[in-house]
Amino acid sequence: APEPTMDQQARIQAATDMLTQPNNELSWREFLEPVLEDILTFGGGAVEVQDNDSDARPLFFWPVDAQSVRMNVAWQPGKDTFRYPQARGYLFSNMGTTDDVFLDDDEMLYMKLNPRTNTPFGLGYLEVAFETINAFLGAFAYADRRAANNTPLFGIFLGENVTVDQVRIWQHYWENEVEGYGKVPILGGGRQPSVFSMQGSGDDTLMLKWQEFCIRIVAMSFGLSPMRLGLERDVNRSTAAAGQSDDWNTIAPVA
Repeated sequence: APEPTMDQQARIQAATDMLTQPNNELSWREFLEPVLEDILTFGGGAVEVQDNDSDARPLFFWPVDAQSVRMNVAWQPGKDTFRYPQARGYLFSNMGTTDDVFLDDDEMLYMKLNPRTNTPFGLGYLEVAFETINAFLGAFAYADRRAANNTPLFGIFLGENVTVDQVRIWQHYWENEVEGYGKVPILGGGRQPSVFSMQGSGDDTLMLKWQEFCIRIVAMSFGLSPMRLGLERDVNRSTAAAGQSDDWNTIAPVA
């Protein structure tokens, strides 16, 4: 390839300086980190573009909170109207709802992750994880009601010599003293003392499998292997290599 001319070299240097120092206050890393966080979690990253006349850098770039930016649906290419209205300031930790700043098409760069046709905004990884886990929680809440109310896990038979009144007394005692209170029921009248279990063996009382399942869902939503989130079960050289390849296939398009 031929060597760049002096004019081309000056343009290359100006573009390099613009990326190395997007503005006079932030470095490239300080500029890029909040924008990438918005892209990954919100599905879009907003950058305000400003002309620069102070040095050879052609433009200034400023990171903008993507949640504060809306889109003017009446805007069309070539139409003399703003494209991006922005809410300015926070009201008691809540984003403002008024349109305070109006930006033309050439004054803002809006990057979308996973663009869609039904909305001008991108689809973020966090939204995928939230909707997926929320759907599972709804299904599990129904299953929990079925298991806890309509179909109990066990039944208690008090024996053939127990009267109806005694059954009612025992039922009242069980519901008001034992069930849901974590107390140990102490019974009498049997042949010999004994201790019996009221739960099945192998129960996961800390719900570790559920936590592991949620970690896998979050990792899948972000396109990462569960190993990146500290889940290292059933890992060998082959699965580690495959996970690293999957991670890079997710990181590369965003980069």
